[in-house]
Amino acid sequence: MKHTRSLCLFAAVAGAVSLASAGIAAAAPHVATLATTKGGATAQVASAISKVVSTKTDMQMRNQPLGGTQQYIPIVNAGELDFGLSNLPQYTMAKHGTGLSHGHKYENLRLAATLMVYRVGPVVARNSGINKITDLKGKRAPAGFKAAPLFNYVAGAFLANAGLSMKDMEAVPVVALRQHWTMFKEGKLDFVVCAVGTGVLKELDVSVPGGIKYVSLDTSPAAVKRTLAVYPGSYIAEVKPSKGNTGV
Repeated sequence: MKHTRSLCLFAAVAGAVSLASAGIAAAAPHVATLATTKGGATAQVASAISKVVSTKTDMQMRNQPLGGTQQYIPIVNAGELDFGLSNLPQYTMAKHGTGLSHGHKYENLRLAATLMVYRVGPVVARNSGINKITDLKGKRAPAGFKAAPLFNYVAGAFLANAGLSMKDMEAVPVVALRQHWTMFKEGKLDFVVCAVGTGVLKELDVSVPGGIKYVSLDTSPAAVKRTLAVYPGSYIAEVKPSKGNTGV
């Protein structure tokens, strides 16, 4: 079967360190705290970082799980925790006081490292008739994401890429990622947010009649500008088909 190539949003997971904590770390480098979420990919990455730092260097690193990235951004900014993990768009919003951090600039934050890339794009049913990003107009879109509000901006970036907004869609309230994938399998949503290469894609591919596919984003300058206005700190790049890239 011929595979299509998908152009997907990229977001780097980034470690943010405050100016105040940088001074503390220089004076007493043997213990550091790493703020992270209570579960999910961010918590897994944090555990790996802390383990490597603690076993391979003179510093001991301890994870500090909190309710979410938006909860610990101001704590790291204040120097009460040394490091925090977030994706680059969320960090960018925090630095500039936009999006999830609207009205609150966390100017003490600095990037300590960029660690990995999450490649995300809109996934639809293969037999949905949605073949280009503008075909999403009027479709059932996930909205709300009360437990994971960042994904309002991810989904919003896909729509902005097509020159659309949630006003052009049939908004379907969702709570979190796992729930919106379940609703997609049940035929209640027309597109979902998924990272390339993750196990949930294989699950969706066998659960959705006819399988799934990614829809490519528009790479024209105007479309890219609209996309980054909603999801700053990301970029668009090509993902080519491969055995592990279900849906590409």
